Amino acid sequence: MRKLLLSLALSGTFLSAMAAENATYYGVNAGLSDVDEQDKVGMGISANIGYQFNKYMGLEVNYAYFSEQNLYGTVTPATPQISGSSSFFMGAVKGMLPINDMFGLYAKIGAGASYASLSGEAAAFANGNSTAWTPATMIGGGAEWKLSDNFGIVLEDMVYVASSTNGLGNSNLLSLGVNFRF
Repeated sequence: MRKLLLSLALSGTFLSAMAAENATYYGVNAGLSDVDEQDKVGMGISANIGYQFNKYMGLEVNYAYFSEQNLYGTVTPATPQISGSSSFFMGAVKGMLPINDMFGLYAKIGAGASYASLSGEAAAFANGNSTAWTPATMIGGGAEWKLSDNFGIVLEDMVYVASSTNGLGNSNLLSLGVNFRF
């Protein structure tokens, strides 16, 4: 009987602690992006919506867009003028490590799809354009400073990897943004 009461008390404590942390959140970030093997830095944005199950774990849907960049020699050395942009649509698991009530670190890992759009004067491009959807993964981490229970500032560094680069390569986004909880 004691074991049953103890297990019920511990379960109730655990479930109430989890319920206190449950929150739906959304966020937007903007920052600097780069593409592998390119010496140019562009702009990138990301948006996410997620559900935090407890203070240590959440699930998230993420969208990231990397602005058009001029790419050089990615198809053949004879095609120096190619421009491209890419988007990533991801689902991710988010692990969180709260340092205190206001500050925490997190890591994300996810999978989804990448959409790349290239244009240029290359024989490989029909009518000067090429677009493709490919499977993709993402990994990265960041920090959040909570200014209130509903609002926080985030700094994160995410790496997006398309399974078939189609000339764009892996994309990295170092960004600053905000999270809203409701």
